Amino acid sequence: MRKGRILTVASTAAFVLLTTALVPTVSAHAAMAPDAGIWSPTGTSTNCPSSMHLLVPNRSSAYLDAHPEDLFSAGQGSTSAAFTQARLRAAAAHVHYLTSITCRAHPSTPVLRTTTATSAAATSANWSGYVSLAKGNFLGAEMLWTVPKVSTDASTDAYSSIWPGVGQGVTGADSLIQGGTEQDAHCVLTVCSQTYYPWIEIVPYESQQEITNLTIAPNQEIQTIIEYDHSFGAYAEIDNLTTGVGVYDYGDFNSSFTGSGSTAEWIVERTEENGKFPPLAKFGTESIADAEAAEGTSWDDPKITYPTVDGLKSIAYTMTTCAGTTLATPGTASDSAFTVTWKNKGVNQSPCS
Repeated sequence: MRKGRILTVASTAAFVLLTTALVPTVSAHAAMAPDAGIWSPTGTSTNCPSSMHLLVPNRSSAYLDAHPEDLFSAGQGSTSAAFTQARLRAAAAHVHYLTSITCRAHPSTPVLRTTTATSAAATSANWSGYVSLAKGNFLGAEMLWTVPKVSTDASTDAYSSIWPGVGQGVTGADSLIQGGTEQDAHCVLTVCSQTYYPWIEIVPYESQQEITNLTIAPNQEIQTIIEYDHSFGAYAEIDNLTTGVGVYDYGDFNSSFTGSGSTAEWIVERTEENGKFPPLAKFGTESIADAEAAEGTSWDDPKITYPTVDGLKSIAYTMTTCAGTTLATPGTASDSAFTVTWKNKGVNQSPCS
């Protein structure tokens, strides 16, 4: 019997990336698209990519608390009883929605550099966690985690990020759609401080976008849902379930950005900085829950999968330096739950050849 919650579709808390031409029709397009009776693209954005627009609900928070099923598109409620849990989770957290967003771009655009694995275990210079390979038809990925408090040695900056994603990001034809939290430590001489923020990214389409007005802090519970429609675009939702605030992003496909849904990922990463892999911030042992994915050709009736499900090829990635020093290790997955444990900070280095 599987444990944990099931992936939800276009559920809570939202901000949306859409071109002006798509604004009138977005609510009626895909099964994940929000119901026009609840959502309107009326939010404002500052310093975000030009295609980014904010979708906000036109019903009160009190109404949505009482009617969580209305956070979903028309007809989604009949596709799976699992959506009920997501609705109840959103309602219990009293999630409400930003009416404006501000962004700050990351200085570089990372490219997926995990190894090609042929067994159940592999190493990566920047990832630790699980990657699932199926028939190239993942529709979305989800996970739930608590923001860790990070640290580093005096005078050494160190970085970490936590996220689920869909796709590999090696080319625009297999874009990596991801969203999560960043936990970094920065030092000036012997005085160190920490930085925590949520972000979304579509690799290699655009750089990591920090969402500066959605705050996170250590010990807060975060839910991220990545969704993708083969013919339309990509969604990345981030909910701070502790504070009850969330955002939900949409990016339309174009000639240089398409998805294949080739993989689903649940990852702790040392975030690329200016073309190099930096030291890994010390985070202890991070517990990941609800590491799940939707697989299929349509959101009408997706198959819910997770790292240990029969029929999927799931690979556990250990993070190492290019020289082989272990930086972080994944624990054995129990259905949709696993841990990642920090082992070593490593060194600042160029991507391995």
